[in-house]
Amino acid sequence: MSRFLPAQRAQDAKPSIWVEFTTLAAETKAVNLGQGFPDFAMPTFVAKILEEITKHPERVDWHQYTRGYGHLRLVNILSKLYGDHFLREIDPQSEILVTIGAYLALYYTFIGWIDEGDEVLIIEPAYDCYSPQVTMAGGKPISIAMSLPKDATSAGQYKLDLQKLYDSCTSKTKMLVLNNPNNPTGKLFSKDELEGIAKFVQEKDLIVVADEVYEWHVYGGNEMIRFASLPGMYDRTITIGSAGKAFSVTGWKLGWAIGPKHLLEPLKTIHQNCVFTCPTPIQEAVAQAFEKEFELLKTQPEKSYLKTGLSSELIAKRDRLSKALTSAGFRPILPQAGYFMMADYTSLDGPYKNIPTNHPDPIDFHFVRWLCKEKKLATIPPSAFYSPEHKHENANLIRTCFFKKDETLDAAEKILKGDCRGNENWRESKENEEKRTMFQLAPITLKPEVRAQKAQHPDFEKLLVALIRNVAQEKEVVQIDLNNAKKLLNKLDAFMAYGLYASNKCYWPFVREFLPKTEAQLLKVEWQCTSDRALSMAWLKDALNRGSFHFQLLGFKQNKELRKLICRFYHPNAFFRNYGMLERVVDECERLSNVMFAFPSPSAANQVFVPAAIVVETTPVQTSRIIRKTKKRREREQSESEASIPAVTVPLTRNPLPTVMDQEYVLNDLLARQRQRTKLNGFVADEPKSGDSPRLLHKSEDIDEPHEQPLEILIRKNMSGVFGSFADQACGSYDSLFVDDPPRKNTEVSDTHPPVEDTKCEGEINLQSGEVLKLAMDVFRDQRENLQRCFQVFERFVVGRPAERLLILTDQNIYILSQSLTTDNQDTSQVQEMTSSSQVEYHSHCEAAMDAIDYIGLTDDFQSVLLFAKQGTNFKMHDEEHLSGDVVMMATGDKKLGKIIADAMCMAAEKGGRQGGAPLVYTDSTPYALIVRRFLDKELKQSEEILHTSLVFWRETSTLGTAVEISHQGYLMHRSLDVSWWRKPNDDWKQSYFLLQGRKLYVFTDMTCKIGERVINLSGGAVETQEVELKKHHTFVLQITFPDRPDEAPIQLQCTSRDEMTRWMHLLSIALSSQDDGEDAVSCALIITASSLVICQEGENVLRDDFMRSLLVLNLTDLLSGVRMATEHHTCLILESNEMREWFFFRSENELSRICKSLEKFVKIQNIENNVEENTRQLLLNQARRVPDLWHRTVFGTEHLEMLEEL
Repeated sequence: MSRFLPAQRAQDAKPSIWVEFTTLAAETKAVNLGQGFPDFAMPTFVAKILEEITKHPERVDWHQYTRGYGHLRLVNILSKLYGDHFLREIDPQSEILVTIGAYLALYYTFIGWIDEGDEVLIIEPAYDCYSPQVTMAGGKPISIAMSLPKDATSAGQYKLDLQKLYDSCTSKTKMLVLNNPNNPTGKLFSKDELEGIAKFVQEKDLIVVADEVYEWHVYGGNEMIRFASLPGMYDRTITIGSAGKAFSVTGWKLGWAIGPKHLLEPLKTIHQNCVFTCPTPIQEAVAQAFEKEFELLKTQPEKSYLKTGLSSELIAKRDRLSKALTSAGFRPILPQAGYFMMADYTSLDGPYKNIPTNHPDPIDFHFVRWLCKEKKLATIPPSAFYSPEHKHENANLIRTCFFKKDETLDAAEKILKGDCRGNENWRESKENEEKRTMFQLAPITLKPEVRAQKAQHPDFEKLLVALIRNVAQEKEVVQIDLNNAKKLLNKLDAFMAYGLYASNKCYWPFVREFLPKTEAQLLKVEWQCTSDRALSMAWLKDALNRGSFHFQLLGFKQNKELRKLICRFYHPNAFFRNYGMLERVVDECERLSNVMFAFPSPSAANQVFVPAAIVVETTPVQTSRIIRKTKKRREREQSESEASIPAVTVPLTRNPLPTVMDQEYVLNDLLARQRQRTKLNGFVADEPKSGDSPRLLHKSEDIDEPHEQPLEILIRKNMSGVFGSFADQACGSYDSLFVDDPPRKNTEVSDTHPPVEDTKCEGEINLQSGEVLKLAMDVFRDQRENLQRCFQVFERFVVGRPAERLLILTDQNIYILSQSLTTDNQDTSQVQEMTSSSQVEYHSHCEAAMDAIDYIGLTDDFQSVLLFAKQGTNFKMHDEEHLSGDVVMMATGDKKLGKIIADAMCMAAEKGGRQGGAPLVYTDSTPYALIVRRFLDKELKQSEEILHTSLVFWRETSTLGTAVEISHQGYLMHRSLDVSWWRKPNDDWKQSYFLLQGRKLYVFTDMTCKIGERVINLSGGAVETQEVELKKHHTFVLQITFPDRPDEAPIQLQCTSRDEMTRWMHLLSIALSSQDDGEDAVSCALIITASSLVICQEGENVLRDDFMRSLLVLNLTDLLSGVRMATEHHTCLILESNEMREWFFFRSENELSRICKSLEKFVKIQNIENNVEENTRQLLLNQARRVPDLWHRTVFGTEHLEMLEEL
């Protein structure tokens, strides 16, 4: 589905401003004068009508589907009501359409009448849904802004320049939108103004959309003139009304469109295929309310809610809020209608004015945010109701809603009187704040005396550059014992430290400012130092080791803003403040990026083997009798042994197996520590007396009845079978199992199993005693289970999201587990004394009972193992990563390992007495094999035999290298769009610092690049950039989308100017088209046929929907050369073709040998150690060094537990 994108009309839609400001009001718990709705009870007579309707369930005509174009009772009363207003008869059957709110009536109108390219005139300020709906319909909104005098006090002073209407009208203009009374201004258009508009639309032959939802909110003796009532206007006008606004029930969402039949026909067509009908009870209630009001308007208008009750309530609340705003220093613009009031705030002072000059948001956005956060008063910025070209010139006001309950207005008055009593108090508050900042121990600008001279700069630079060039010529690993390396390290240290304000050459505080927080913490752990001086040297060595020294200093060369950071830490005479010297040295340091430095860290030099169980001497009170006797016996045996055996060194051929006495010793020690840990966690255990059996554990604050089986006895009983079975097995490999007889196609695995060899196989894991105990306690379902084998496998490997797993085989079940390290609040000594099994937690992802397995499937070359459940049976799943419960797929990535796992499963099933014996093993005609063959036939356009299959990590680089070093940075406003296409985008724009480096776009919180927010990878599949027009709020916006990554949301970036946007788009295009050596490798399948090499991935549901996709298809005749590389961390094959290098990282050297043998007749493959030219060899080794060990990222077992603790 990744190739599908939302329609352009949906992509171009902007999020509403209400998202940001309603959320902000809720988060700050502000008094809400922002949103336009009454926060008090609706009219009592309306509530009683609806209550009466709900009491009559027998009235089918009130509660079932009603007439699609409007409930008959409602359209009849609306025709009478508006017939009086329009001075004409209105046909209720054909000239009224009832909709879900006025919103939908507007949407029907634009969709039904606007074609692609049609222009719509919108008088601004205008409600913020007009322009987006016109754009969605394919039209082009044309904005005409009303003017307001600077000293205005009444909304009636908003004036529309009719000449602007004429000037804006073209042959494509089709419609005009008129909002009267106007939201947000509260302006009521006069008869002269309306007649001028009527003359214009008649001359230009335009349709008029008269949005008159506030028609009943008129007060102060003003008259509401409906546009359709003007001579000749009814035939070209669609009038929009709202029951929610009329009766103060905005949640009912009921509106209507009234107009001549020919204008409403398109709206009805859309309505019948969209909503079809509106809620019948709501329509019935509104109809009865209008019937009651219609009668009062005729006979007793003074008692009518619409005529007098609503307007009298509005004007009282308006005047009350106006008075409060005036006392606080605002200048209210008194409305003539509606329940919104604008107010000028420019006479007020405050920190909201301290914004960057190039910030995209108008200043009223900042004032409203500040007012909400600091003063707890929520309003709305009116510039949101203008198009981009008119925003900034109309950003001196705020919009308030005064149609609120008295308690809300009381709270608003308290805020305005307490915090905003005039301009003087605001200034006084600011002055007090400034005074508070004056109390310092010393002036902020005071710097310590530094003895640094610029005369030393030339000589030092010359010496430093010579050392850099000298060391850059080194081809071997550069260690600290190399003389030039030691000199270079000292000179770089002097370069960083010379001229620092801080003493003792401590530049770590400076480095820490631009170093990500996580990296700084890891540095402290790895280099085991805490002082600033030690951390300074540690960072320098680490940056050289990683080859990132040049990159980290590059920002100071290219970004002049970062030089302000330098000024904070360095004297003007420092090397770093000599910016010409700084740029030259940084350029020279680029030579060091390819040098393999190996300055040892303390953690690497002091790694200590941590056994699975550590036996600790304890006091006689805490030590059991068995441990004391065992200790004495061992001491005696050791002394006798040392006296009789000469001191010679005998190499161990394999790990010694645990003895029964060893297990008893370890088990007793584990139980003792278990008691100690339970004490620390709030549990207590009775101290065992001599000769007593172990007691029960109980909670100190809540002592329950004793359990039937004590914990320690249960552990011993569980472990007796486990140790008895596990101790009989050698910790070696099973290579000889399949030397002569591999699993046969569609046949059962042999019943005879050859003996086990001592050599260890890649992927098999030897668990130690503590780990076996942990599995028995936390994972195994049955206390009678005996552990058989343990392997490291992968899930979702070919999907592209490999997850490392432990495959545990017992004689009863198969478990797929993952590991995690627990973080207890114990001190270091306690952690060291605990066994590794108590620190590692196992998380079960799948449990497959041996009796539930129907058969075992092996993919080509045994790269994956599949378990298929019997019909009507499912495996037990513990998370959502698996697609279903009837099939489990595990990737091995090694042919020998796949063979071993399949046979080990058969052996385990036989030992456990599986019904029917060992399950069948199939390697051909399995569902997965058929899917792969169909995919290849479709991809290659012909049927070819599969010669080779491997699971690999694949990456692609250019043989030409990166031609241009792409780098650019700057502040940008940005937001992420929801990946759900049907959701309206939010308006959560955020400012961050963007750094484009190579094919990655880094996002930081600020220009110090200290705290990172995210990294946008521009190389993982298709990435598209394009300019988007967000006409209402933001300009100069570019959008980055990821068609191949459906879960990654598109991101929009707003630039300060068109030139800046063009530059970003240009550099992003270069980055997308370039080949960068820093690309991440992806997990996939490599398949070789008679003519092609295919790199492919599969979908999450591959066994259900057969979805597979090719990442790359190479013709074998296009391969130019190959290089075989086997290093400490990588086993890979590098194939070169068409100026590209394809890197394939294999799990084992056996797999590398297999593919080299498969390709030997197509391409010559050289060994990197013997047959490769020196420059090419160094280049490939350096590139490989930047790639992590992809197959062994997680450490299983406990031999490297200290590494997990550090991470």
